[in-house]
Amino acid sequence: MKLAELKNRFKNKYMIRIVAGVLTVAVVSSSATVYNVYAAKSTKTETVESTETKIDTKDTKDTTKKTDTTAKDNSDDAEDTVGKDETVYVITDAAGNAKSTIVSEWLKNLDGTDTLEDVSDLKDIKNVKGDETFTQSGDSVKWKADGNDIYYQGTTTKESPVTTKITYYLDGKKIEPDKLAGQSGKVKIRIDYTNNEKDGDVYVPFMVISGMVLNEDFTNIKVTNGKVISNGNNNMVVGTALPGLKESLQVTDSDFTDDVTIPEYVEMTADVKDFKLSTIMSVVSGCSDLMSDKTVDTSEIDDKVDDVTDAMDQLKDGSGDLSDGLGTLSDSVGEFSTGMDSLQSGISAYTAGTKTLADGIGTLKSQSTTLVNGVSQLTSSVSTLNSGVKLLDKSLNTAMSSDEKNAAMQTAKAAAEKAVEAQFADTNNAQSYQNIKATAGEQFAGTLTSDANIAAVKDQAAATVQAQAGQISEQAKAQAAAQLSQNAAVQSQLSQIASAAQAAGQMQYAQSEAGQAAIQAKVQEMIAKYTAAGFTAEQISAMQSTLVGAATADVMLNDGGAQAAGAAAAANVSAGLQQAITESAGQVAVATATQVAPQTAESTVRGVAAQAKDSIGTSVAESVKTAAKTAAGTAAGQAAVEGAESAKKQIAASIEKKDKKTGYSLVSGMSALDTAVNGMSGKMPELTSGIDKLYTGSQTLASKNDELNSGAAKLTDGKNQLVDGIGKLKDGSEELADGIVKFDEEGIEKLVNSYTGDIKPFVDRLQKVVDAGKGYDSFAGKSDKVTGDVKFIIKSEEIK
Repeated sequence: MKLAELKNRFKNKYMIRIVAGVLTVAVVSSSATVYNVYAAKSTKTETVESTETKIDTKDTKDTTKKTDTTAKDNSDDAEDTVGKDETVYVITDAAGNAKSTIVSEWLKNLDGTDTLEDVSDLKDIKNVKGDETFTQSGDSVKWKADGNDIYYQGTTTKESPVTTKITYYLDGKKIEPDKLAGQSGKVKIRIDYTNNEKDGDVYVPFMVISGMVLNEDFTNIKVTNGKVISNGNNNMVVGTALPGLKESLQVTDSDFTDDVTIPEYVEMTADVKDFKLSTIMSVVSGCSDLMSDKTVDTSEIDDKVDDVTDAMDQLKDGSGDLSDGLGTLSDSVGEFSTGMDSLQSGISAYTAGTKTLADGIGTLKSQSTTLVNGVSQLTSSVSTLNSGVKLLDKSLNTAMSSDEKNAAMQTAKAAAEKAVEAQFADTNNAQSYQNIKATAGEQFAGTLTSDANIAAVKDQAAATVQAQAGQISEQAKAQAAAQLSQNAAVQSQLSQIASAAQAAGQMQYAQSEAGQAAIQAKVQEMIAKYTAAGFTAEQISAMQSTLVGAATADVMLNDGGAQAAGAAAAANVSAGLQQAITESAGQVAVATATQVAPQTAESTVRGVAAQAKDSIGTSVAESVKTAAKTAAGTAAGQAAVEGAESAKKQIAASIEKKDKKTGYSLVSGMSALDTAVNGMSGKMPELTSGIDKLYTGSQTLASKNDELNSGAAKLTDGKNQLVDGIGKLKDGSEELADGIVKFDEEGIEKLVNSYTGDIKPFVDRLQKVVDAGKGYDSFAGKSDKVTGDVKFIIKSEEIK
């Protein structure tokens, strides 16, 4: 099929008849079709719904029959061969977006069989004409037909192969459909169609016919890709489109004349008052019937094109052989000429190279001394570096000496102790020196002066006096007896007073600094004995008050200082009171000691607690700080030594590790480099001598450059004369060959390319489109045993 035939098909009056027929059916059935049946489901009773369904079926059947009758004009046996006729109703909103899709199916029982087998993916299937029943399994549907045709309907959510997009404009501005109702002004309605069905690289061909009925409020109506039909009061706008066909055929509008186009949209403009629109109805059907149903055979044309191409190739070959024969000589001369040019270029390059070489060697010679000196310096530096690396490796692999370890430990210890000192000096720290001191002192004083400890001390002092009462009394009596010959009563009183004074002197001693030291020493001695006996620190702490009381009593009775203090007190008292001594000296001494001892013991304990509180706190704080500094210093010192040893091992391993590629470590690599550099240094005299020889030779070569260049120029002049003569002969043969090639390219090849690159591909693609259209015969599915026919009716919502 050629392009001219396609144009004629588009202008065929038969297409106009189909448009008129289908549009008439669509408009007549637009208000009483399946849409009303399904819309009534939510409000009508079962009986009413059944009645409406039957009415709707009649409309649907009429629509189908009228469409089939119209199509029959183009295919005489269509109704006899089609076993399933399918009409798809797509209900959209005013913008063309699908809201629901209802499919009406007509199964033709051509053979009057009892059952009809069908394939369908529809939902909510129901028989709309007759009482025939069905069973369904997946997409397989089996009807109990009893020899009848089956008319049924169902719903689907599948997208139709052609979808619409309706856009509205008011006075040049886009407007939503619901806002356009009741408006007045310049209205434009554009319907764009999208073909969603492809077969390979071409779209399945569909023809869309859209129509809308406009009342007398629409004036100055203009339509793009359509016509306006007036019946007096109302106007009918009819437009057509073939969506996707341009892309399938790979053509543009410029490929057609002004009177033929392939429309892809419909656009209507009008002046409107109080806008309202009942609906826009579109009918979609396959358009392959509009094209030739015969396969185009281009093989004969292909053969003729091949014959012309072969003849032209022979003519080109003949002229080419002539040109080649002459070209062989020309080529030989050309090779000679090229060789001569290469020779001259080579000589020029050679002479330039020898000059460059001579200059470079001269520069090298002038810098040879610098090179020798540099190599010497490099040798010295590498040797020094190698010695340093070896010394480093040896040092790293030698264990730290005691002095090194001690120095590291002392440095780390000093830093750690300094940190501890700073922590203990921080008064905001709960473990500071002052806080520890205060806490320890308060705990010691509280324990020593507790009621239980004071009571124990007083009881111990009283018990001691009672235990010594007989001795005190006897002493007083003995002293009184010694003076009895002179004044027995006085001597007796003096003896008693002396005993009391002695006890008081012992108590005072206990309160003195020497006495306190003796008591503290006695307490430490007792603690050491209890510790050796297995008592825990907690047990000894609980006995603290008892130990202090016992130590005080022991010091008063047995300490030499206490005895001396007591004796001195007694002597002083006796000297002043000898005349007051009576026979009751013993009793008075005992009574005095019994009364004074407990009070003196309590005073002594409280005094000891007050005096020792600060010293005990200081001692505890110092002990804690010393222990902390010792622990921190020891740990830091040990860590420093261990860290230094580890670092040495890591560094040693690093510089001794061999590279996987070279096989050298830093140590072995430096040694190898030192050896290599020393070897290079030894070769420097030979290098210097070689440079001198190169310099002499390069100067000799450069001195012959002018002679070489002059000879090359003479050869070139002779070569040019020979090449010019042969070139003229070759040019004549080339002009002949070029003329034939030009005739082929501008004449024959253009004709062939026009056929193979434009006409034939167009015909092939057109055949693909026709085949794709014939292959699309069902939307919801059908059995492979029957043929099908399908059409789509798209109805938009009204705007009011």
